[in-house]
Amino acid sequence: MTFTCPDIAYTVNKVSQFMHCPMDTYWVAVKRILGYIKSTSSHGLFLSHTTTTLLHGYTNFYWGGDVDDRKSTTGFAIYLGNHLISWSSQKQHVVSRSSTEAEYRALAVATSELTRLSSFFRDIGSFNSSTPILWCDNLSATYLNVNPIFHSRTKHMVIDFHFVRDKVHAKSLSICYVVHMIK
Repeated sequence: MTFTCPDIAYTVNKVSQFMHCPMDTYWVAVKRILGYIKSTSSHGLFLSHTTTTLLHGYTNFYWGGDVDDRKSTTGFAIYLGNHLISWSSQKQHVVSRSSTEAEYRALAVATSELTRLSSFFRDIGSFNSSTPILWCDNLSATYLNVNPIFHSRTKHMVIDFHFVRDKVHAKSLSICYVVHMIK
């Protein structure tokens, strides 16, 4: 269900973490998820014919949001034109020491998915020459790609940093800042 209903992915993930020791509160949560699925069964993702083939994505994170272990949650959504084609929400494997680090880990995961999708579309011959864009709402993480002064402060996340930076320098990815708007 989480593949076809991205809106429940985080909740299902959270409840699944306690399958080894289920309690009544988790059973109540599972019943609420099932009730939500039943009431929204007519909703879904709509794909229509479009001439836009721009591949772009959005990343976000929830820094230290898990109260049990203070690990951050990474999320991304990848679009082909106006159509959502890939998404993920997952807990990071390590505790991030800063919001910039958490966001940069999210950028690395999304960059990997954008790279995979770009390669797939190129292999089937249906990809245009425009550079994919990855939108990020953390200004510090965005600046890490162009400002080498930050490097000494980011030794604890060097692999993710170099992976994303190499894609940007090779012009196979562009990272842009998006202003987070609260309604």
